[in-house]
Amino acid sequence: MKLTVLTENLVNRRGMLAEHGLSVLVEANGRKILFDTGQSDVFLKNAHALGISLRDVDAIVLSHGHYDHGGGLEFAIREGLSAPVYVGKGAFEEKKCLEKDGRLRNIGIGTTVEAVETDGFREIFPEIFLMNRIPKLAGFEGVSPVFVVNRNGEIVHDEMQDEQLLLIREGQKLHVIAGCCHVGIVSCLMYVRERFPKERLGMVFAGMHLRSAGKERLDATIEEIGKLNPDCLVPVHCTGIMAIARMKLAFGEKCRLAEAGKVLEA
Repeated sequence: MKLTVLTENLVNRRGMLAEHGLSVLVEANGRKILFDTGQSDVFLKNAHALGISLRDVDAIVLSHGHYDHGGGLEFAIREGLSAPVYVGKGAFEEKKCLEKDGRLRNIGIGTTVEAVETDGFREIFPEIFLMNRIPKLAGFEGVSPVFVVNRNGEIVHDEMQDEQLLLIREGQKLHVIAGCCHVGIVSCLMYVRERFPKERLGMVFAGMHLRSAGKERLDATIEEIGKLNPDCLVPVHCTGIMAIARMKLAFGEKCRLAEAGKVLEA
């Protein structure tokens, strides 16, 4: 499996751009998948800077319905990408974030396109899967109450059941690619283990939404990831600088760092 990071919060290469968002070109099992599109056309500009054409991708997968993961979708369509788009059921809902002053900030994609809705588990290509409707399995995790959705005119807590993982099976190894893990990275990985009990975890590339996590939450997260024992951990995007630093210290060479323009192989 080969990953090329097209959009990420950080960059350290000349000619590359960064933004708060995520977009990754995944090449595995003879397929090319664009996983997320960031919030703008940055993923396209970076792809062009790297000499990569995205017009031959086999699928576009949106991890969930937030602007920093699906906002660039309209630019993908304008660019002529005609691959099927896979979204979790509910991804195009009117998603919002509850601010401290009580205001509601729009964080939805803002664009609706013809898409294939997934609702649970789906094999989209041989040995390539999407899985959403992830339950809270670790007691110290859960979707933050600040995430809400306007559903039929009523503002309710968004349980983020549209958020989906991209899973790549290579032999007895299973790679996991995730956008934000709003329900929690440990719950996500536990759920993967339940579905695939015989495979070991390969590369785990994930935004983990731990920017505001306290010491106890980080300690518990690192301890449980250690027990799950993936071959490689790549914390990105919304994981947060402190959490990434803690993971790097805890896991050493097994924790790899990534930014826009980085190429990773597993």
